[in-house]
Amino acid sequence: MARIFITGSSDGLGSLAARALVKRGHSVVLHARNEQRAEDARKACPNAETVLIADLSDISQTKKLAEDVNALGEFDAVIHNAGIYTGPYRKTKQGWPAIFAVNTLSPYILTSLIHPTPKRLVFVSSGLHSGGDPSCKDLTWAERGERGFSDHRAYADTKLHNILLAAAVAHRWPNVQSNSLDPGWVATKMGGSSAPGDIGAAIDTYVQLVDGSVTETGKYWFQCKVRSPKKEADSPDVQQKLLDQLEAITGLKLPILYTVNTASIKAQAVIAVHRSKHSLNKIMSILFVPVYLSLAYLAWTVFVIAQNYLVARKIGLPILISPVNPAGPLWLSTKEILRPIFERLPFGLGEWSSLSHPGWTFPQGFKIHERYGEAFIIVSPGGNDVILAAPTAADDVMRRRNDFIKDPSKYSMLDIYGPNLDTVNGKEWDRHRKITVPPFNEKNSALVWKESAVQADLLLDQWCTKSEVTSTYADVHDAALAVLCGAGFGMSGTLNPDVRDKDDNDKAVTEIQGYRQTLGLLLSNLMSLIVASALLRSGVPEWMSWGGMRRTLVAREDFKKLMAQLLAQETTAFEQGNLDRHNLMSALVRAQEQSKATDIKQQVPGTVKAGLSEDEVYGNLFIYNLAGHETTASSIEFALVLLAMNPRWQDWIGEEIDAVRREDESATWFYETTFPALSRSLALMYETLRLYGPVPQMPRATFDASRRLKIRDHEYLLPPHTNITLNFAALHTHPDLWGDDAFEFRPDRWLVQDAGAAAKGTTTTSPTLLEPKPGSLVAWSSGPRVCPGKKFSQVEFTRIMFGLFADGTRVQLVQKNGESLQDARHRAGQILRGAKVELTLSLAECEQIGLKWVRNQSKGSGSQG
Repeated sequence: MARIFITGSSDGLGSLAARALVKRGHSVVLHARNEQRAEDARKACPNAETVLIADLSDISQTKKLAEDVNALGEFDAVIHNAGIYTGPYRKTKQGWPAIFAVNTLSPYILTSLIHPTPKRLVFVSSGLHSGGDPSCKDLTWAERGERGFSDHRAYADTKLHNILLAAAVAHRWPNVQSNSLDPGWVATKMGGSSAPGDIGAAIDTYVQLVDGSVTETGKYWFQCKVRSPKKEADSPDVQQKLLDQLEAITGLKLPILYTVNTASIKAQAVIAVHRSKHSLNKIMSILFVPVYLSLAYLAWTVFVIAQNYLVARKIGLPILISPVNPAGPLWLSTKEILRPIFERLPFGLGEWSSLSHPGWTFPQGFKIHERYGEAFIIVSPGGNDVILAAPTAADDVMRRRNDFIKDPSKYSMLDIYGPNLDTVNGKEWDRHRKITVPPFNEKNSALVWKESAVQADLLLDQWCTKSEVTSTYADVHDAALAVLCGAGFGMSGTLNPDVRDKDDNDKAVTEIQGYRQTLGLLLSNLMSLIVASALLRSGVPEWMSWGGMRRTLVAREDFKKLMAQLLAQETTAFEQGNLDRHNLMSALVRAQEQSKATDIKQQVPGTVKAGLSEDEVYGNLFIYNLAGHETTASSIEFALVLLAMNPRWQDWIGEEIDAVRREDESATWFYETTFPALSRSLALMYETLRLYGPVPQMPRATFDASRRLKIRDHEYLLPPHTNITLNFAALHTHPDLWGDDAFEFRPDRWLVQDAGAAAKGTTTTSPTLLEPKPGSLVAWSSGPRVCPGKKFSQVEFTRIMFGLFADGTRVQLVQKNGESLQDARHRAGQILRGAKVELTLSLAECEQIGLKWVRNQSKGSGSQG
């Protein structure tokens, strides 16, 4: 009887093979990753000789395992069964992906170090090896990095490595039977309970390769029969290339133990003949490359969708299958051409295509949920995505920030200058929040009020001199930028061109111009900035950029220098005891310095570091700029168009504004007393955000653990690596929350005395303004990760409206080409509904909506019917 060592034998195929071998009278030594799994292995196979413990992702433990095996004496066979299938980029102590360390390195190390060499070696591979890369480049993913990591690609590569190792050993050690096997897709913990493969045949293959009944070597086996692997697997050149790489990584060399025998010579001769036969075939194969690639892609797509579908089916929610990965480069580059074609397919066959583009939730609203329910799953080659429009469940997801995290692979694109509050998770988020949230306080709100007052007056002076304003988008964005620069970063000053020209030589004004112009350039070229920054993080040198991307990178570096200068000024002011500055940057500096002083005293070695790094400070400063500018400017812009379309709501907010001003003429400048009195303006903001929120959806993920989520009255188990899309656009138009008029623009639904009763789905928290029910209005998100700038945006929006609609000032739609007022409203409505989601919801064709501002009319006289 044989003595056999099996790696990864605490469960799955390794455990089943061990039990089958013990049952046949063989002596088996098991292996497990840790003590708990070792106990599981003992229980599963109590008659095994012993269990050895080692984490094969750690090279030092793998070497120690080889020593432990050698200490037990001679073995007849070793089965290299341990493997990792899919999962996130889990880095080992040596800095390599765990999947590479376990699947490729460990069998190489053990084969090199176990002595005496066993007579039979088995390397467990997979049919997915056909997708592996035979170049053997960047085995450790050092060049591609964590952001370029693909677990499916890494798994395919390592399974090809297993076949190459088996063949390489067979060529070098003719007296050792070295084979690889594909167990097939079978029902194990790794394969899933619904896998269709024959598990009995898989175990029989394990057994026959180690019990002496097989004499072949260097072969690839499937269900007890020899099969042909990927052709590169038979190439001695590719085998040597892999061995050279593994030797360089581990420092271990696989010795050549050739003995002169006819079998070896014959094997080499066969390989030579094999190469000759394939020379002509290669030429023909090139002609069919496009066909092969298309068929391979189709097969891969079907396989991955089938895998994802089996996982999704266990969740128990309705399923919609999409044949494309919405974030895949192939679909992104062709969707504008293909999507209209698919959408026209009969019988709903192309329904998936309307959900396969960024921002699809805005045009869909709640409509898709009327068919599939408040929660359903989109299954695609990119994974499983739970689309959620159940208010209580959505609120639960947002509150459980450590269970449903922001997926780093999606949010890392916002690490323009460094990690920040919006992109980190867990304890890192706690550290960022501790420093970045305190700056948003009442003193800063008063500063926002003051800066917004200046910009409202400038906007009105500019607009009232024109017969038609078509620059609303640009003007509002400039005003929001000025408020942000003043209240956020101490860069107060007018954007009026005349004033700028007069002060050209003034150093302070020049600094303001430089800051705003550079920031404005970055924000107006945001997608280019994101792509350029991602390329830099991936190691692409800056000199390889060109055109607009080059200009964006120059502006990126210039803005970093400007932030550094401002940061140095605020730090100096803090050190000199100047605590009267209340912009976000000065408050951030105070919080940063105080946090570092406190945390350094209390910090325990090995815990999260104190304060923020320089890159993290810059990262948070930029996210302040991005979030504070785009979202507020967007809400003001949509609100102005909606008011122009619905003049009665101008009279409604104007009535409150004028009443507040009559009561106190100084109300214009005092935030503390005036802001709380402007309930109607705030209601206008809520209603605008409900229908045209800048962020119509938010992605979260279970990441590496299963999570339970209660939706209505049923609890669902969401497996690891499940995406969750919180459908804000659907929540904001949910008929159960907002009634039959959910799509109607009606700001008075937010006020008790104007609505007559509490709006459905809300609860009263003040005499006038209604507080949204959890999960019903999530424009600023909710839970622990609620937007820290929520109050900042509310104060800015309210003060802008307070300045624009005072004293009977009104805005009208400009009727073009002889159209009626009703036609003008219809045209404006179509443009609003055609808003596009880039990074946020954007009114791309705003310049087609002409507005006319009329000043000093009596209350209500600006109405157009």
